[in-house]
Amino acid sequence: MIDVLVVDDHDLIRAGIARMLEDDGAIQVVGEAASGEDAVTMARDLAPSIILMDMKMPGIGGLEATRRIRSACRNSKIVVLSGCTDTPFAQRVLSAGATGYVSKSSHISEIIKAIKIVDLGER
Repeated sequence: MIDVLVVDDHDLIRAGIARMLEDDGAIQVVGEAASGEDAVTMARDLAPSIILMDMKMPGIGGLEATRRIRSACRNSKIVVLSGCTDTPFAQRVLSAGATGYVSKSSHISEIIKAIKIVDLGER
């Protein structure tokens, strides 16, 4: 079972993604966070295998949360889920410590595939 923490500041988006991930028999959503600050705290407390991280959020945002989680939770891997499809931005996020990057316009099957690939240690 792949433990996933879903991070997005929009309640409906976060809950919808969590529900669709739970429908996959190999994924268990262990928590949901609405901010970068909450993501950092929950990552430390829950130690999920994967953190599905939105980028644009109030407060520290996904990029800084990714940096903080990578330094505090070395075993958790981060898959960024973003509406931005700009290649330089994706490279910046990967340089900050994310292991994967998926567009919010992707089908849920692509998001699940990315989670499983990253869980296997691939990028």
